[in-house]
Amino acid sequence: MGGSGTGGWELLARQVAATQRRLDLLAAKRAAAREAGKKARLRLDGSLMIEPDRVEFPCFHYCMSCGHLSQEHSAACPGCGEPGLVDLADEGFASQVHDMDIRRRTTAPRGLKSGLYIASTLAFFSAMVALAASAWTVSVTMADLVPVVVVSLFGLVASAGLAVPVYAVLFKPIARLIRWRKPLPPARWRLPVAVRGDAQLLSEVSRGPVVPSVGQMMSPLTGEPCVAYRVMAFLKAPQSHSRRELLLDECSGVDFQVGDEMVPADRVFVDIPLVEIDESELHGRRDDMEQFLRARGLDAHDGDFTFFEALIGQGDDVRIDTTPGRELSVVSPASRPAWRGRHGPYR
Repeated sequence: MGGSGTGGWELLARQVAATQRRLDLLAAKRAAAREAGKKARLRLDGSLMIEPDRVEFPCFHYCMSCGHLSQEHSAACPGCGEPGLVDLADEGFASQVHDMDIRRRTTAPRGLKSGLYIASTLAFFSAMVALAASAWTVSVTMADLVPVVVVSLFGLVASAGLAVPVYAVLFKPIARLIRWRKPLPPARWRLPVAVRGDAQLLSEVSRGPVVPSVGQMMSPLTGEPCVAYRVMAFLKAPQSHSRRELLLDECSGVDFQVGDEMVPADRVFVDIPLVEIDESELHGRRDDMEQFLRARGLDAHDGDFTFFEALIGQGDDVRIDTTPGRELSVVSPASRPAWRGRHGPYR
């Protein structure tokens, strides 16, 4: 009995010591997290969870599949239905997305590298074969075929090597030409999902002056009052295979009314001519511009940005075209019809 009691006390002592060591370790981790400016919380299982670094202003949730930006987190992307939205307020996730953007920007279109190298090799080999054929035509004896064969073999070997400098010289211009002829869709988009549907279903439902329901908002870049805006951001970055890459296409606004038609903010698409924002208009708003980009997972230091903006203000004379189910309301000047055709807004 005495031995059994002593063993029980020893086991209890070991458990108390182990618990104390674990509490000391958690306290040390919590102190280290506090020094680093991070928050530490205990999970239900007793382990310590260090909260990730986050920016202090609201950011969007980004779909890795289609580039859609959502204000609220959801199990699936509203744009394409794929799961796994990324919280761009998390510095770690935002950094990974930024690295992916750089790789996509500097990677050539699929198949271009191998195709261009093969074409360069065949071109040089064809030139060497033509040279050998010319030498053969002036040959008189069979002995003269020996240098012809040597020239042909040399041409086959040299073609692969000589194709390298041609590949290096021609690759980037050809890549840019392909990207220019077939531009990429925006890397980020925040538009009504129905804007990518069939524009032929649009029909006019109202026209007249714009009347805001709850007052106007400020455009995010120029700070001008409006009821709805559209912003497009282009980037010219070093090492990019595109002359100018469309990084963002975004529409937003507040609820407003045109005639008897109420236009909800989440269904509006601004289809009026965009105007390039001059550098002077952004003077003094550099911090706002950088925060605007960061909230969308973009970095203002990646290169030269060019912004275009279209605003709809109170009293503007517009027409409203909608889809049959009112999933989309296209706002355009009253003097011209809304866009039509399979290309949608990117005509």
